[in-house]
Amino acid sequence: MSGCATTGVLTPLPKTLNIINLDPSIGEIAKCSGIWGGRWDNTSLQATTVVLEKIDPTEIIAIYSWGSTPSYIGGWTRVSGKIKNSSTIVLEWGEKEQRRTVTLTLVGNELKAEYRRAGQINRATLTKVPTPVPKSP
Repeated sequence: MSGCATTGVLTPLPKTLNIINLDPSIGEIAKCSGIWGGRWDNTSLQATTVVLEKIDPTEIIAIYSWGSTPSYIGGWTRVSGKIKNSSTIVLEWGEKEQRRTVTLTLVGNELKAEYRRAGQINRATLTKVPTPVPKSP
C-alpha cells in the first residue's frame, strides 16, 4: 500500500502540498485547514485523505485522495469547493454523469465526510494528520 511518508497517510498525495496560512477573519471554518484522513464505510473500507490547501470566503482549493482497493488503483485530484456555512465545506468535481460531491462538516475535532456519486453515498469520519508548516499567502 503506498502512502505519503512525510504525513503517514495511506493514500497517494502530490510531492508538494500548498497549505496556505488562513485569514483569521474566516472564523471557525479555519480549523478545517490541513490534512485529514480516514476510511469510507464501503465494503473495502477504502482509505481517503482530504487536504484543504486554501480556504477563503470565495474559494476552496483541496486535494481529494483515495487508497487502492481490489477494484481501484489509488490516486489523487486537485478540486475546488465552497464554504456552505460556518462549519461545512462542499467539494465538487467531474462531469454531469460522473459528478462527485464531498461534503465536510466540522464536528468537534473531526470532519464528518459524505461522498456522493451516481446515487452512491458513503460516509467517513476524518481526523487531522500532522501538517507541514503552512506557506504565507
